[in-house]
Amino acid sequence: MPGGCATLSAMSPLPARSSRAFALLLLVSSAALAEVPADLSGDAAVVELAVRGAPHKNLRVHAGGSAILTLTGPGRLVVELREEALSPRQEAYLLEQDGKPVAPQQLNATLDPAVRSEKGLAISRPMSIPVQVPAGSHVLKLQWPVGAAGDALIEVSGAAIAAPLPALALLPSGKPTKVAEAKPPEAKP
Repeated sequence: MPGGCATLSAMSPLPARSSRAFALLLLVSSAALAEVPADLSGDAAVVELAVRGAPHKNLRVHAGGSAILTLTGPGRLVVELREEALSPRQEAYLLEQDGKPVAPQQLNATLDPAVRSEKGLAISRPMSIPVQVPAGSHVLKLQWPVGAAGDALIEVSGAAIAAPLPALALLPSGKPTKVAEAKPPEAKP
């Protein structure tokens, strides 16, 4: 290779061992990126926040409420927990997987100036909590305290969350409901 320049034709193909190792690396990487299926229940509502200009889906949990995810592992999640409040503080929340605490009760109480909630209120910086999900079915539950300064906002990375369908307003049963017919206005003489 004169002048230290390599050309494509001068390069040798990867040995078979290297290409197998590369294929295995791709397989492991794609498995690590696969999202864990999750069903949402509890009191959480799905909301969308703009974080540094990009939309992010979050779960909103009001004071005294809970967010429950039924997960099918294996996989790895990252739960980012924020508090929406004028002055966020350390809250005594519970984050459990299968009834066992996942992480210490910590919350970043510093306000994030780049983020506002969909209500236009201040939000704390996120507290990132990694969660390992073993093979099989598991329950991840966040219980937000009754006396919290504000709502919890949770972003879950690594999970494909299926939110429940909104409840439909049911008509009272027992009496048939009559729908009024629209009549054209009468012409005045």
